[in-house]
Amino acid sequence: MAKNLQTVARRALTPCAGDEAFRFADGTSARDLGDLHHAVGAKSGHLVAHHRIDYAPWVERILGDPALSRRIERLARRPVRDVEAFRHELLFLLGDRLGKLRERVL
Repeated sequence: MAKNLQTVARRALTPCAGDEAFRFADGTSARDLGDLHHAVGAKSGHLVAHHRIDYAPWVERILGDPALSRRIERLARRPVRDVEAFRHELLFLLGDRLGKLRERVL
């Protein structure tokens, strides 16, 4: 399992090709997990919530992290009553996983 997590870490922390980047409606993009975490922290709750169904497939297909994708998908399925709360929960999931993956590649 450690090697598998290390493989996931390398892929998720390495920028993908520009044409595979996550594209936000405002024209900005994210190319790795760190970029996505930063963008979610910097964007408005409305923009982040607008893309709620887009994060999980991108994380699994491009970043190669099915475990994180499942967590994001569960969060995205819940009704969004407060866009800022959603943004903060997503930011927590991304930050937690980012920390764990960065430990694996050190």
